[in-house]
Amino acid sequence: MDVSIERYNVYKVETIGDAYVVASGLPTVYDRHAQELCFLALELLDSVENHLIRHMPLQNLHLRVGLHSGALVFRPVTHKGRNPHKPTSWI
Repeated sequence: MDVSIERYNVYKVETIGDAYVVASGLPTVYDRHAQELCFLALELLDSVENHLIRHMPLQNLHLRVGLHSGALVFRPVTHKGRNPHKPTSWI
C-alpha cells in the first residue's frame, strides 16, 4: 500500500492497526485533493482483487474505503520519540 500512496499527492498520517489514514490538500491547499484520494482508493481496491493469501488461498482479501471531505480540525499530540509536528490525534 505504501507504494500506491507514494504515487499520489496524499500524506500518510497514521497507521492504526490494519487501517491507513491518509489526507490530501494538507497543509497546503490542493484543488485536486478529492480526485487524488479517489484514485488512490480505486488503485488499492484493484490491487487486492487478485491478491493471494498464501496460507489461506481460498479466501479473498477485502478492503473497506471511507472518504471524508470538508473541514478538518486536529491537534498535535506529542509522544516520546514521535514527531511533534505530525498530527497523531484527531478531534
